[in-house]
Amino acid sequence: MVRHCAVPSCKNTDLTILCHRFPKRKDAFHQWQSSLCLDDFDANLLMQRFVVCTHHFKQSDYRNANSRMLNAVAVPTLASNDGVKWVKCFDLGETEPLCDEGKSTTGESNDESPDIVEVENSINTEEESVPTDGDCALIIEDLDEIEPLESLEDECEEDIVYFIEETESNEGQITRIISPVDETEPEPEPEEKRIKLDHTSPTQPLVDDDLESKNPLIPEPIAAPPVEVPKPSPPTPIATYRNSSVQTEDVQIVSEEDQLQRRMVEEFYPEYAGCSRLDLAKQLKDREERLTEMTKKLANFEAAHTAMMKTMEAFKTLVN
Repeated sequence: MVRHCAVPSCKNTDLTILCHRFPKRKDAFHQWQSSLCLDDFDANLLMQRFVVCTHHFKQSDYRNANSRMLNAVAVPTLASNDGVKWVKCFDLGETEPLCDEGKSTTGESNDESPDIVEVENSINTEEESVPTDGDCALIIEDLDEIEPLESLEDECEEDIVYFIEETESNEGQITRIISPVDETEPEPEPEEKRIKLDHTSPTQPLVDDDLESKNPLIPEPIAAPPVEVPKPSPPTPIATYRNSSVQTEDVQIVSEEDQLQRRMVEEFYPEYAGCSRLDLAKQLKDREERLTEMTKKLANFEAAHTAMMKTMEAFKTLVN
């Protein structure tokens, strides 16, 4: 998408010249907008479809002589600056030279500022002759014109390092704790420190060198801190049984209460000792269904018996 210069009075018709977009910072954007008298234009329209060509910037607005980047405080102007020219890479051999000539034969000195050449599009060309140090003049800028690094560091975001700690409980659940790492914290000092014995301390008597060589001092051993050994957990009783229908071995944890119930069943109800809980539940359900059916039959029998007794009494009264 081709963007046009936002300055209405700009006479530049070359669409391949170096251009700059409006800055994203609000304060710099308002400075550009007020300097170019574009307060009536929409900000989004200026950001998307318009740029400012290099003719509206000064040489001091760039970071250095051979840079295409603007300073943070660069502001364009309505006046066209013809001193700064940007030449396309395929016109280098036909237009102005890359550097200033040293001294002319007539003795005239070139007081004008050197032309700055900017390569915008990379094109495969033949190898050009490299100018020597005598042909080119060094361009040195003042320190005030160079953008300080502090303004660039303020725009950068600091990297935050997070520390992830995973802990696994006895039940197999994994919990993760994410916390940022504070790089300013000092490193923890080691718990054990080495003690260097001084043989010339005032508390110990002086000994001759011969005696020291024959009987060297033996440092006292440092007692290591006691290490707590975790107590092993008591073993849990595990009962294994085989289900005949599934043909798989199941493992179940048996508590003291279950053991007590099994003993009572074996003692008072030996016929149900070999049954599992599922079999006992099925038998109980079947007997409850039978009891319900018998209760219904008994109710029907009582109703029929009552009706028969009434008919017998009525028959007796008729006979009498």
